[in-house]
Amino acid sequence: AAERAPRTASVLQDRRPPNQPSSGVTKEREPARVSVIEWLDRRGPLLIAAIVTLVSFAVSALRFYSFYMPAYDLGFFDQVASNTANGHLMLTTFLPYSFLGEHWSPMLGLIAQLYRIVQTPIWLMLVQAIAFGVAALAAARLARVWLPGRPHAPVIAGFAMAASPLLTNAASLGFHTESLTPAIALFALEAAATR
Repeated sequence: AAERAPRTASVLQDRRPPNQPSSGVTKEREPARVSVIEWLDRRGPLLIAAIVTLVSFAVSALRFYSFYMPAYDLGFFDQVASNTANGHLMLTTFLPYSFLGEHWSPMLGLIAQLYRIVQTPIWLMLVQAIAFGVAALAAARLARVWLPGRPHAPVIAGFAMAASPLLTNAASLGFHTESLTPAIALFALEAAATR
């Protein structure tokens, strides 16, 4: 049998218990080769998340520095974050009342703490780009939980989220707190599915 199927015989020989003597075949074991598909199944969602984050931030920063960024939303959220960092909690000149009366977004208070380092709207674009990348990763994790027997599902779900109109359209609008919602919602669904 070993002559008819030498590869199978060598694999079986390598799986013998350690105290069992070898059958005389002294072929060294070949290192395991990982195919591209197997690598993508394991690392693809992280790769997609990193690419989405980098591309989204690069496009937003280039649009900002070349004056092609829509100013209203970005200016609105930038002013709220700057005022919050300076002690004027969620105030803006756009509204005669607190920003929380317009948008219930307490997460912006956390983002505003970055303005204590440097007051620049680049923080908003960076947080949004990270949220887009994390959303693709969250979609992949949810697919892994919901579709356990399908190894390609996480990569496909991560790519689908990265290419979704929800993210691609939101990326062109400067900044909006709703851009953080997909990642939070998908992680919440994953947590609910694993309980």
